[in-house]
Amino acid sequence: MVVIRQATMDDIPGMQDLDLHCFEEENHPGDYLYYEDYLVLWPRLSFVAEENGTGRIIGYVVAKMELTKPHGYISYLGVGPTNRRKGIAKKLMSVAQNAMVQEYGPERVSLHVLKSSRAAINLFTKRLGYKFYESADMFYDNGEDAYVLVKLLQGKQPADHIGDGFGHAAGCFSSEAAKANLKGQMETLQLS
Repeated sequence: MVVIRQATMDDIPGMQDLDLHCFEEENHPGDYLYYEDYLVLWPRLSFVAEENGTGRIIGYVVAKMELTKPHGYISYLGVGPTNRRKGIAKKLMSVAQNAMVQEYGPERVSLHVLKSSRAAINLFTKRLGYKFYESADMFYDNGEDAYVLVKLLQGKQPADHIGDGFGHAAGCFSSEAAKANLKGQMETLQLS
C-alpha cells in the first residue's frame, strides 16, 4: 500500500535519492536547496508517496505558485522506475493541484516536460488533462528542449493572454505564425 502525505524537510534526502534514479541527466547537488526553498515558501504544495510500513519514498511532487498572476507550477514530479504505471504520479498530481486550489485558488497550473519523454507527455496530456501551450528551447541544463503544458483548474476559462505570469515559459505566442508552428510540432509528435 502507498501513502501520500505532505512532504517535510526530513523527506528531502529521500526525494533527492529518488531524483537520482528518475533524472540522472538533470540531477545536481543544488537540488537539495531547491527542495528546501519550496518546502519553506510553499509548505502545503509538495507531497511524497511512501511505502506503507517501510517509509521509503517512492514518489514525490514539488510545486509552487507564481504570485504575480496567480497560477501553479509543478517543478518536480518523480516516481521510482519500479513503481511506475500504478497511478502514483496521477495521485500525487491530483493532491498537489487540489492543494493549490485550496490554498491559492489559481486558474491554471503549468509544467515543463522533455520533448523526448513520450511516457511523461502521455501521462500529462492523456491521463491528467494538460494541453500543449508552447515550446521552450534548451530549457534543461543539458540543452534539451521542453514543452510547456497547461491545465485549467476549477472549471476556469482561459485568459486572453494565458502566457502572462509563466515563470519559466519562453514568452507568449502572440503571432498566428508562432501558434501555427507549435500546432505543426504537436501534430508531428506521435503519442503512443
